Amino acid sequence: MTQLLPFGLHAYRSRAPEETLLMKLAELLRGWHAKCVTSGAGEERLPPGTLTLTTYAKPGNEEWEPAHGLEIDLPYEHAVTWPWIELYSCARRTFAKKDRFSFHFFHPPPQKASPP
Repeated sequence: MTQLLPFGLHAYRSRAPEETLLMKLAELLRGWHAKCVTSGAGEERLPPGTLTLTTYAKPGNEEWEPAHGLEIDLPYEHAVTWPWIELYSCARRTFAKKDRFSFHFFHPPPQKASPP
């Protein structure tokens, strides 16, 4: 099996979302992930595996607004495009304009190996 590479996504907004909005986001992300693993999007599939969601918050500063939402840990085998377009499209259809989230992709720093 190919070794999966680390990959992450922040789904965030500048105002802290209510718990029900975060639950709706988590439900959207899990459904999107399941669809993109099983049937794919645009003939591209995400690799099977666990989708890890954790609460994400980053304080604002002079340059950036605060960010509140979910961090998604989603390892991958190879780069894809269509699943991400499908996620954006699903999010636009799911959330009212005032409730929408922004997305920021990132590569988590490599984890240090534990000493023997």
